[in-house]
Amino acid sequence: MKRNLNHENIDIFFLLNENKILTKSELQKLLPMENYAEYIKGFYRRRFIDLFNRNYDFPWFSQKYLLNKNVLKTWNFDFKNSYFLINDLDLEEDPSKLASIVGYVSHYPVYNNGFKLDIILELNEVRDIVDEIQSLFYNSRASVTLIKKDDLTVKERENEDQDILSLVSAFYKVEVNKNNLRDVFLYCANCNTQYYSDVEMIIKCGKSCSQDSRRKELLKNYTDFSYMKNIHVDFILKSNIIKYEENVYKCAYCEKKFESEEFIKIHYNKKHSDEIELREKKYEEFKNFVDNIDLRLINLAEGSLEGKPWFAKIGEDNKIVYDMNHVFSGEIILNEK
Repeated sequence: MKRNLNHENIDIFFLLNENKILTKSELQKLLPMENYAEYIKGFYRRRFIDLFNRNYDFPWFSQKYLLNKNVLKTWNFDFKNSYFLINDLDLEEDPSKLASIVGYVSHYPVYNNGFKLDIILELNEVRDIVDEIQSLFYNSRASVTLIKKDDLTVKERENEDQDILSLVSAFYKVEVNKNNLRDVFLYCANCNTQYYSDVEMIIKCGKSCSQDSRRKELLKNYTDFSYMKNIHVDFILKSNIIKYEENVYKCAYCEKKFESEEFIKIHYNKKHSDEIELREKKYEEFKNFVDNIDLRLINLAEGSLEGKPWFAKIGEDNKIVYDMNHVFSGEIILNEK
């Protein structure tokens, strides 16, 4: 929601706490004295930690981003079987329950906008499965649509943007030949979006794909996120040592108080070894999550699928904005009476 803010209210701290990122040119217009490399590093660090903690307990998130090393392309929809699009599952739902449906072959995540989950279900037969889906996911108001091959149209392949191909290849650390953006990465050079499946790409890029040069500019940011593996566990999972008052520390699990951090650590080893083990496990899963970050997840983190943020448009009036916490330059003129 747009807030009642103007040039004087916006500084780098405001931008770092927003859920939409600025491009380099947008930041230069809004806060020209800020370092863009430091800005995006701080922004992505906060947003990825937030995405990890917010989605950690959701089965779809664990299956895709925590368990295995990310695979670039694992599906090829040849339509020898039948495919159904299931829309608007709640994030709490477990997609693996689909395996209980008669005729089940596999299922594939399609798109998560941060609030809902869509799934492509593959069956070895065509039949009405609406009641079965609704009984499996009775807390979700899911809709089911049969995907027909004849209904899917693909735009004629145009010459792919070699700059984009180079950037995407560098991000995934692979060497590819020409014309691989769609075939290998499921990436559309027109709307600059990566998709989770062939069918999703055909549905969304076949008929109404619109050009988005802003995401192309943001793509230049995606180099290496491995620096996040060095973030201290307390910044990811919050400290489990609570300072209650001077020289008094409280246990995060049972709220017992101790005179020093050393005593509380001994207490943890004796009384809360299971909680500590789970904490360490989650920390290691965060590192695995960093390895599995893909272009779609980055789009979600930076909010670029939702268009340009409103505060980016403030800089379009060509006014120069100085962050007064960092610099003052200019001349003050007083009106004479």
